[in-house]
Amino acid sequence: MANEFKHKDPGSELTQAEFITSDGTGHIFASQAAGDILYASSTTVLTRLAKGSDDDLLTLSSGAPAWTSSPTLTALTVDDVVIDGKVVTMTGSSGDTAVFTVGTNGTLTLVTTDAAASAADLTLDADGEIVIDAADAAGVIIKINGTAQLSVVDGSITPTTNNDIDLGTSSYQFKNGYFDGTLEADDVTIGGTNVVTGSLVTTLGTVSAGVWQGTAIASTYIAADAITGAKIADDAIDSEHYTDGSIDNAHLADDAVDSDEIAAGAIDTAHIGDNQVTLAKMAGGTDGQIITYDASGDPVAVGPGTDGQILTSTGAGSPPAFEDAAAGGIASLAADTTPQVGGSAGLDLQAQLLVGNGGSTGIAISSAGEVTMAAQPSVLAQNSVADTDVIGSDATYTIDLDTEIFDINADFASDT
Repeated sequence: MANEFKHKDPGSELTQAEFITSDGTGHIFASQAAGDILYASSTTVLTRLAKGSDDDLLTLSSGAPAWTSSPTLTALTVDDVVIDGKVVTMTGSSGDTAVFTVGTNGTLTLVTTDAAASAADLTLDADGEIVIDAADAAGVIIKINGTAQLSVVDGSITPTTNNDIDLGTSSYQFKNGYFDGTLEADDVTIGGTNVVTGSLVTTLGTVSAGVWQGTAIASTYIAADAITGAKIADDAIDSEHYTDGSIDNAHLADDAVDSDEIAAGAIDTAHIGDNQVTLAKMAGGTDGQIITYDASGDPVAVGPGTDGQILTSTGAGSPPAFEDAAAGGIASLAADTTPQVGGSAGLDLQAQLLVGNGGSTGIAISSAGEVTMAAQPSVLAQNSVADTDVIGSDATYTIDLDTEIFDINADFASDT
């Protein structure tokens, strides 16, 4: 069997001394060579592992030791690593690598490669701050596609090529800028409009040696709330400069508006509070007049009438009027057997006095002083004899009302 551990060939006979020799020559491996390694291939057999190539690493494969030139480590924990070979290549997938290369004077280059595309990004994700500390005066240089773009050196951030780098774009702008010092620019635009070119204010006119040689400053170039009261001449603001509806109560002095400032007919009912018009605020009239309304619904004064006249209705569509009372007066009314108030079409006192039930006979007072009304049922009756032995305790007892005194409309059935 190949590679097994065995006694060397004793020839025709093995002496005891040869069997127990301790100089290492008594046992050999089959096909043994320099650099081979002994290992147990089972619980009873020792086997030879042939030497590998230079720089091979010994690994374990299917439970047995084996040499490999490209080992795979699923987990490796070390405290310190010293690599003499300058280049470390890490492969994420086939053809996709990250290569660390150490050059002369300790320079370090990191190159990422995506064989199929250009997505070999470099991401620094720190659970804390990221510090870039360049000890050299050249500082930090940022390149794009191999071309230097920006340099960060002690005291300044500068483009590596003059007039080459934009700070933002028309689509991606910085929010605010804060400068404690001088802002130097060849041209200045505001809202897309050029306002400064070189030393001249172009859009607003030319300013030279402190003398204004251009036109007036347009309102678009004056900031909101920039003009203070100190910059406005006394009595310079008139009605032309007020916006309609701009003067509110807060800007009116107390008792500053009098009748001269109120247009005729300007105050309507919406501007008069309820119960605010007193007698003193009403126009004067004639003693004895009464205020009423005409057919148009407008207020009108009626009267005054003459002594003894009464106020009567003139019907719908006209105000009431003071008129003389009907002839005869109260004396004639008392003697009239069919008294009327307001003429033949007025109130029939005999038929409708006080009650007004629409009948032909009103309230009647008899010679005995009895007040009756024919259309209203009424009865009075009494028991002519005394009832005795009336029992109580919730028992029912009938009282015999057998004597009728009066019965209006004959509604009472005697003695029942």
